[in-house]
Amino acid sequence: AMPTLLLLDRSLSMARRPSPDSKLTYLELAVSSAHQVLTHLARTAPAEFVALGLVGSELELAFSFTQDVSAMQQYLSSVGPRDAARLAPALEAASQLIVRDFGPGLGGPACRVLLLTDDGGRLAPGLEASSAARALADGRIDLSVLCLRSAPGPCLTELQQVQRQQQQQQQQHFSLTISSPTDCSLKAVSEAVQSLCQSRLSPMTVRLHCGSVTQLVELHPGPSGCDRFVGSGCRSPRRYQPDKDVRLIGFLQISEIYSPAVLSRHLVLPAAALLESSAGAPGASVEPPHLTTLLQASLRADSFVALATLGNTEDSDWYCFLHAHPGGRRCALLLSVLEPGPEPAVWLGKIPYLAPASDFDEAALANVNPFPVKPKGNKPSYAASCIVWTKQASVVADVQKISRWARKLPDKANQFYQELNRLRRHALTIGFVELLSAVRDLLQREYDSLAVGTPAAERQAEHLRHAVAMLQPAHWTNDIQPPLSRPKPLAGDAGANVNTDGVIDLTVSKR
Repeated sequence: AMPTLLLLDRSLSMARRPSPDSKLTYLELAVSSAHQVLTHLARTAPAEFVALGLVGSELELAFSFTQDVSAMQQYLSSVGPRDAARLAPALEAASQLIVRDFGPGLGGPACRVLLLTDDGGRLAPGLEASSAARALADGRIDLSVLCLRSAPGPCLTELQQVQRQQQQQQQQHFSLTISSPTDCSLKAVSEAVQSLCQSRLSPMTVRLHCGSVTQLVELHPGPSGCDRFVGSGCRSPRRYQPDKDVRLIGFLQISEIYSPAVLSRHLVLPAAALLESSAGAPGASVEPPHLTTLLQASLRADSFVALATLGNTEDSDWYCFLHAHPGGRRCALLLSVLEPGPEPAVWLGKIPYLAPASDFDEAALANVNPFPVKPKGNKPSYAASCIVWTKQASVVADVQKISRWARKLPDKANQFYQELNRLRRHALTIGFVELLSAVRDLLQREYDSLAVGTPAAERQAEHLRHAVAMLQPAHWTNDIQPPLSRPKPLAGDAGANVNTDGVIDLTVSKR
């Protein structure tokens, strides 16, 4: 749903005492606060993934995202001060960690990051502050900072200034919340942590409406608001805020909702489920099944999802859908928050224009799919060529394939030009034009290394020379075809005909 990354400042400034009368150092206060945060997460969000990082000159990842909170609490007792803290590299490393484990920002879940620090470090003017802000914006990070001092220091103050500048320039800004205790005593810090957990790390209680039935449910974690520009001429972003009422407006098949981009996913539980499991009092009165239990059973049995509204206004165009929890929990649902707007899934059209299936003739809908989604029987073949360049190894493999066919010219001319056009089309589609220049240089080196002198080498040189010429920027938009000039046949092959692909057709000529 929304993973949580706990960052603990372990710089040398954390070894200081807040005042001469204090018995605890800043680091000991931070470790105590981290214990309190982990205990709160284990109690309110046992299904969430939590990671622990130590901030110094570099980010040291003590625990990757896991649900084993007890191991983190045992590890915290051995944390000691190390060196100077640099916030910008730590935020950049945290952003890369989130992207690596949970995917990129678009369509991926947001991550809550809680930083415990005394704000004794500094950001370099301009450069590091901008890089820290860019890491926050690119990684979809919801940053909450607990400054153990009574007032933020220069590091957090500069980060707040960058946030205000981005908001004024209508750029993609990040979520930043800074809180501080009233004083540096253990009681005041504990109260500040409790207030932060209640506001930022606690589930959200909402009313789930399904027809005339309304019941309280908890969203783990609570969804956060977002800003979006609406319309082409809009100069200021529109604020979308989740409502305390989630209203079901219809049901769709899973094949119809397909796989839209979602902002975040949240676990939906009955509001009293945690209290009942913790109390466990014998002889309690048996209550009827909760609405989440009925919805989970029906949605799972019929392969349906429930479409609902999430905005806090009557004309809100912010939607979500609920589906059965894949983990097998009997009373749990998953709520997936869609992108704000009337058309979060293009194949469905505008959500306000959808109508109940009872408004249409069943005979007319029997053989016609109302939505332009692919039918279940139309499955693509796994043998079909599909280029996916998400990793460097995939690009290298495709380039090496072209190099192998180039060394086997002219016998493998068909395969060579097919792979070359395949790579050219995909590189132009994603704008990776630098790859075409690199392939051209590669083929040029292959041409220069040829030992010209044999008829086969001359035909290979002609193909390579033609491919290098067609990989110039002026010819990028055209398919690369074999050269029109036919290479000369091998000596002694008087009846050998060479086609335009460079393949020798060994046919006996009539005399």
